[in-house]
Amino acid sequence: MIKRRELETYLNTLYHYDEFSDYCQNGMQIEGSKHIHKIAFGVSFNRLFLEKSVDWNADALIVHHGIFGKNFFELTGILQKKVKICLENGISLFGIHLPMDAHPVIGHNALLADMLGAKNREAFEVGCLCDNNEMHSLDRIIDIFIDKLDHEGPHSRGLNLVPHMKKGIQFFNFGPKTPSRIGIISGGSGSSFETAIHAGADTFICGDIREQIPALAYETRSNFVNLGHYYSEKPGILKLMEKIKSDLNVESNYFDIKNSV
Repeated sequence: MIKRRELETYLNTLYHYDEFSDYCQNGMQIEGSKHIHKIAFGVSFNRLFLEKSVDWNADALIVHHGIFGKNFFELTGILQKKVKICLENGISLFGIHLPMDAHPVIGHNALLADMLGAKNREAFEVGCLCDNNEMHSLDRIIDIFIDKLDHEGPHSRGLNLVPHMKKGIQFFNFGPKTPSRIGIISGGSGSSFETAIHAGADTFICGDIREQIPALAYETRSNFVNLGHYYSEKPGILKLMEKIKSDLNVESNYFDIKNSV
């Protein structure tokens, strides 16, 4: 058991919210019970995740995608219903967005780089640029993410500017078969692809894809890997859960509401 205020202080100390200009209020977004016995972890604050958490009798939720927006003058529709469930069950909600992407040790991008054994990291936006020290081929990189992220999805091959797909991971392999310098930014960061290439990356790994990306990958002779927004932002939540179990000794559970997008 931990007091709600203690958890709030612990998370703020870990992620340094005030260093980020974000789309949301990071930290506690809904105030629930003063004492927390069980914490449910998930990528997104959606109804499926919430229902599983309530069934498990969670006292608090920690997610990457919480409530977006900083000042609310009305609470309506779908959001009102989810907030109502939390309030009725005394559940606190903690949302940690950009600070969880950017954390140099337990952030999504640092952990994705760890999976590849990538070194010589340089901060890039809320992600990183890093060297492919293990000299993994692009195919091996895809396989590592499929294994480490428990990625699911169909396996297909594309033609022209249609992406290749392996277990739901989309990729364009117009660059080197064995990447040298890799850019990694989790989530909806496809728009940073060109900037990463100009910064020296020959391969970019992220969580979404934009219309211009297939042609850009071809024109720059580079590789582009779309893990999917959800899968690219599992690692930081899972690592935070492990850390809280160890540091705070609070019963914790991760609810995997799989989302191929």
